[in-house]
Amino acid sequence: LIHSALKTGHAKVLVLGGSLSAGHDAGGKANAWPALLEAENCTGMASLVNKAKPSTGSNYALANLQDLVEPLNWDIILLEYALNDDDVGEGSRYSTAGEVSVTFERLIRSIRTLLPSTAVVVIEAFRQSKGLHMGFLSGQNYHDIVSKYYELPVISIREALWHEYFELKEKSQLWQAFPSGKSHPSREGQRLIADVIAREMISFRTK
Repeated sequence: LIHSALKTGHAKVLVLGGSLSAGHDAGGKANAWPALLEAENCTGMASLVNKAKPSTGSNYALANLQDLVEPLNWDIILLEYALNDDDVGEGSRYSTAGEVSVTFERLIRSIRTLLPSTAVVVIEAFRQSKGLHMGFLSGQNYHDIVSKYYELPVISIREALWHEYFELKEKSQLWQAFPSGKSHPSREGQRLIADVIAREMISFRTK
């Protein structure tokens, strides 16, 4: 689906996600990766609508899906919920890790029901404020089992940046783009995310 949608050169793209995709700590949606991705104009997209809402996870998208995906004419949906889907435990968004996976599966299944011809791409980021060597903790851990089952394309920002950001013994330049004391990337970090996604989308288009 993703190859066919991008190959036309006029794909309509919807972004659903949380505060990362809303540009928190980077000056808002105008500086968030979806706007930067659209501006790159190299991925076969005709238009992009960013409906990301801060402090939301897959449970919010599932509960409000009909309104979020109107007018039901999207060629591609990009889902970014890894940061808030890692909020697990007593008094948290989800009581258990299993609840995250179940919710995410219901979200994917519901999208498939409403939009059977729409390609879904999962964007997996990370919350750097969890600590220097804690970046591996992410909602991606709970999403992956669902993404693999549905054979969804996944673009993992965490995996693209993991070695340089989390494993180098000396501070890398990425530490300015993803400040260790904050939960969201800077404008430079948003740019890096957009570049990673653009590269992968171009790859999807040419495969």
